[in-house]
Amino acid sequence: MLQLIKGRLDARPGRRGTAFLALLLLAPAALACVVPRDLDRQIELAGDEVVYGTILDFEEVWANDIEGEKFLATKVRFHADECLVAGDRNVEVEIYFRGGVLPGSPTTTITPSPEDIQVGKRLLLFLAKRDYSQQAFGKDPFILDTYAECFSLDHVQSRSVDRQMVVGKGYGFAFENNVDLSQACARIKSSVQKFRLKQAQENR
Repeated sequence: MLQLIKGRLDARPGRRGTAFLALLLLAPAALACVVPRDLDRQIELAGDEVVYGTILDFEEVWANDIEGEKFLATKVRFHADECLVAGDRNVEVEIYFRGGVLPGSPTTTITPSPEDIQVGKRLLLFLAKRDYSQQAFGKDPFILDTYAECFSLDHVQSRSVDRQMVVGKGYGFAFENNVDLSQACARIKSSVQKFRLKQAQENR
């Protein structure tokens, strides 16, 4: 049984299915990791919704895995300026991720950084719907799978214009380099459309 301990363990659920879920909750930690991806691959892995906005609040909660074992998760209340898949604006979104971010809390190697999970922090997030959410949290919230789906937003002054930038994470992530938020949103919407077309062709 994969259990959270005071330290960090590798684990990664897959997109919408149960195979990687079993890996996350049942298999040895070494079998799962954060895989390299570009933006298109990121949408395939976790792109049920992509939001940017501000953390309103967060708290650590205990949840049950598929075998009834308890694990620590973090619940985030997030104000989404825009939902890039659904198209909604100025809505509150409830998000969960595995592991804690408070000092001394059990965590994992894939848990977002405590520096990113702060009230008032501006973020761009790639979110997923997972089959285990109902059992774990008693509802069907969005899941933030790993730190790879979490990008900081910075304000940059350019010619007296306040611009928002997505802070790149380097090679192997959806955004390797810093990019203007408006450009990032356009690229995300294009990738979402490409993925939908791919799904439609596969389902024919």
